Amino acid sequence: EAAEERIYHCLCSGDSAAVYDSLVILETENFEKRHLDRKNMIKLNARLVYILELFEEKEKGVTEYITKLNKMILEKSYSEENYRKLLQEAYTYLGQKLYQEKKNNRSQLLEKIKNYIKENYMDSSLGLARVSMEFQISEGYVSTLFKKQGNMNFADYVEQIRMNRACELLK
Repeated sequence: EAAEERIYHCLCSGDSAAVYDSLVILETENFEKRHLDRKNMIKLNARLVYILELFEEKEKGVTEYITKLNKMILEKSYSEENYRKLLQEAYTYLGQKLYQEKKNNRSQLLEKIKNYIKENYMDSSLGLARVSMEFQISEGYVSTLFKKQGNMNFADYVEQIRMNRACELLK
């Protein structure tokens, strides 16, 4: 259950490396140390597929993996190695898709914030607090967006917009 919860939260946060690490631990515990019997293997598969199903509506491509995993586990002659590979492939696929979606959402949000700044740069009260209230996100998140996505900090960006406009006016 703890591994299941960790995998779910890592997927939600877009941390593919942590998902991979969690799966390795899960596989080591269940395949190498415990050598699950068929009944317990079916239960484990049901739990792992359930996590994938939680994202099925958002990412349709995961349906194919769910079908393959379920089909494989129902075959009495499946190999653990092939099952593990397919499981890793399914979670890697989902992790990459969710990470890309999250990255795109952050980029879109940053563009909206930049447009807001361009429209309101003359307001002396324009700062992290105002922008965070306007977009209903924390000041820290706004700051992080600018540092990671925009390659400069928030204050420098606002100053650059103001300086560019001042230069235009002086010309």
